[in-house]
Amino acid sequence: MTLSLLLFVPDAFAGGGMSLVPDLTLTVLQMLPFLATMVVLNALVFKPMVAYLEDRDKATVGAKAEAVDLTQQAEVKLATYEGQLALAKAEIQATRAKLRATAKDEREASLAAARVDCEARLSAAVAEIQAEGDVARRELAQNTASLADAITSAVLGRDATA
Repeated sequence: MTLSLLLFVPDAFAGGGMSLVPDLTLTVLQMLPFLATMVVLNALVFKPMVAYLEDRDKATVGAKAEAVDLTQQAEVKLATYEGQLALAKAEIQATRAKLRATAKDEREASLAAARVDCEARLSAAVAEIQAEGDVARRELAQNTASLADAITSAVLGRDATA
């Protein structure tokens, strides 16, 4: 490449000395391959790489934003669910209290009915026992004399009526 440049610019090297002013032709000729390489690299490497990095960044930022959005939606749904759960628990507790009160009232009514029935049976049994006792006393009073004679005869071994 240097040889080809020397063919185009022989005056730069002819004096044998060094020139402080750059030669414009030589500078342009050296920049052409650099610029051509930059154009090719830009089209083949830099633009696709920048596009890929931007897409990746969009996907990452988009995924983060979507995750934040989904988290917020989940929190809202969780709060709604917890509210509904609290209402359901309160309703269940109220229903349970009503059922307990109803069962207690039914139990008390059943116990009261059983007490009344037991008291009626007890009164009937006491009355029956008293009636039987009165009957037994009357029979005993009627049979006292004959029983006394029979016991006396059995103990004495002879008839006690004489």
